[in-house]
Amino acid sequence: APLPDAAPVAGPPPPLSRLAAPPTPFIGRDAELASVMERLRDPACRLLTIVGPGGIGKTRLALQAALEWQKTDGDVAMVLLAQVGTVEQVAPAIADALGITLPPRLAPDTGLLSMLRDRSLLLILDNLEHLLDCASLLSSIMRDAPVVRLLATSRERLRLSSEWMFELKGLSLPRNDTRAAIDRSDAVHLFAERVRRVAAEPVLSGNNLHAIAHICRQLGGSPLGIE
Repeated sequence: APLPDAAPVAGPPPPLSRLAAPPTPFIGRDAELASVMERLRDPACRLLTIVGPGGIGKTRLALQAALEWQKTDGDVAMVLLAQVGTVEQVAPAIADALGITLPPRLAPDTGLLSMLRDRSLLLILDNLEHLLDCASLLSSIMRDAPVVRLLATSRERLRLSSEWMFELKGLSLPRNDTRAAIDRSDAVHLFAERVRRVAAEPVLSGNNLHAIAHICRQLGGSPLGIE
C-alpha cells in the first residue's frame, strides 16, 4: 500500500527586508526613544503601546525604535494599518509585512499563529486605534509566539492586561523667551529644519525668533502641526 503523504516540512522563515531609512532626520525625542527601547528590552514587556493624539509623532518614534532594534536586537516587521478597514484583515496585513503566505486551509488568525510560533522579531502595528477589537489576536500572538514582541501605535490604549503604555506628548518647547531657551527647544529645531529645506535665508534670527517660538507653543509642539 502506498505511504500516506508526509506533512510538508516548514523551512526557515524568509529573511525580513531591512527597514528603509526615513526621508527626514529624527529630531529630539532622545529621552523618549531611550525610554521606549528600555521597555522593549525588558523581558516582562511583550506589548508596548505608544499612545498619543494624531500628528504627535507616534509612527516616527516607532520607526526610530525599529531601526535601533534592527541594529542589535534582531528582526523587525512594520505593519501599516491605516488603510486596513476590518479586524479580519489584520492577520493578512501582518503576513504581507512578513513576506509569508498564510496556509489556505486555516483561518487567517490560526494560520498566522502557526507561522509566528518560532519567529523571533519585533512586530510593529502602526495606527491600531480603529482596530482595537483585534486585541484577542494580539493576546494569542503573545501566548503562542513566545519570542515575538509587539510595539503598537494608537490614539487609544488597547486595554489588555499585558499592555505596557508609553504616552507621547509634543516636542519640547521654550521655557521662556531667552535665546538660550529657544535654542534648546526641539520644536523650534524641527521648525528650523523644515524651513531650511525651502528657504535660502537663515531661519532663526533676531527678527523672527520669538515669532517661531510663539508658533511652536500655539501648536503644543505637535510635529505634524509644525510641519
